[in-house]
Amino acid sequence: MLEIEERGLCLPTPPSKFWPLSSAAIGATILDSPHRQLPPSIATLVFRFLDRASASALRRASPHFHHQWGDSRLFPPSPSCYRRRRYGFGKASPLLSTAHSSSSPYFLVHLAWDWLSVTDRRSLASAMPTIANYATLRVAATHLDLSSLQASRPSSDATPICKDRAYRMAAALLRFNFNYGDFVRWLGGEYTGAQRDWDATFDIVDSVRTSSIPPGYPAINFDRAVRLATEGVPLAGHFECSFAAVKQRERHDNASLTPEAIAHVRKKFTKEEKLSYHILFPRFIWAFIPGLFLALITWVAPKGRPGDDGRLCIDPSTILDNEGDAAGTPDDGAANVQLPRTGAEDKEDGNPQSITGRPSRVF
Repeated sequence: MLEIEERGLCLPTPPSKFWPLSSAAIGATILDSPHRQLPPSIATLVFRFLDRASASALRRASPHFHHQWGDSRLFPPSPSCYRRRRYGFGKASPLLSTAHSSSSPYFLVHLAWDWLSVTDRRSLASAMPTIANYATLRVAATHLDLSSLQASRPSSDATPICKDRAYRMAAALLRFNFNYGDFVRWLGGEYTGAQRDWDATFDIVDSVRTSSIPPGYPAINFDRAVRLATEGVPLAGHFECSFAAVKQRERHDNASLTPEAIAHVRKKFTKEEKLSYHILFPRFIWAFIPGLFLALITWVAPKGRPGDDGRLCIDPSTILDNEGDAAGTPDDGAANVQLPRTGAEDKEDGNPQSITGRPSRVF
C-alpha cells in the first residue's frame, strides 16, 4: 500500500534486488527519514488512482512536482497497423510521401521526451504552451480507452461535436508516434472505406474487363481503378513544404468567412464528422504531425436548389502572400501546386487524364 504523509508520497524501502538503493538510479531524493520519495516516473502512473486528499498531500510535499513531467511509456493501441502497411486499404507505397524541408521543433521535442530530465520538461512546458498541452495529452494517452474510436456510430446523430472524442483521437495519434497513416489504418472501417463490400465491386470490374470499348473512347485502366479504391489518391507523388509555411497557414485569418458562414461551417463539420468524412483533433496537434500540409477552408453558400444546404470547400490550391510572415517565407504549402499537369507523360499515377461526357472533352 502507498503511504501518504505531509512529507510526500512515499514507499517503504524494498529489497535492493528489486529497487536500487541508489538515489541516482531511481531519480529520487532521499529524505531524512526511513522512506524514499516516490519517483516522478512512478507517480505519473499512480497519480490518477489517488483520491483528492492524497493528491493534495503529494503536491504540498513536492511543490515542484507534477505528474505530467514523469516518464510515460506509450505504445500503439494495436500492432496490426504495421501489417496493414503491406496490404489492404490505405497500404503504404514508396511512390507516395510527404515531408517538411525543415523539421517541426515540437515533433523533435516529442522524439526527445524520454531523454529529457523532469526539470527540462517542466521548463519547456512553461515556455511553450503547445508543449504543456502535449505533456498533458501524453499522460492521458497512457490510460485512455480508445476502443470507442473504432465503434460505428449512427450517421443521424445530431449531437454537437464531441470534444472528448477529438481528444481521444489525439491520444491515439500520439500513441502511433504522430504517424497519421498508421493511425488511420488502425481506425479502419468507415475511415478507409473497408466496411463496403469491395469483393462484389471488384467482381463487377472483372466482369467488364473484356467488354468492347465504344469507338473514340480511350482504353480503360481497370487495375488502376482497383488501386484507387484500396490505396486512395493520388497513387504517386512526393510532396514537400517548409514547416514555416504550415505555421503561416495555421495562423492565417480567413477573413472571407463571416460569422454567419462560420456557423454554417461548424454545422456542416458536425454533420460530416458523424459520417466519418473528417477526423477532428485539438488545434495544437497540427504542430506535431510530420509532413503535414494545411488546406484553407472556404464556404460555398447554398444556390437555392432543393436539398442544397451549402458545402465546405477544402482549398489546397490557394497560395498565401507574405504580408503576415515576418521572415518573408514564401508559401510553399499549397499541395495542389505540386501536382503534375493532368495527363503528363509518365505522371498518370500522380494526376491521370480525366475524360467525361463526350470523348473529345478532356480535362
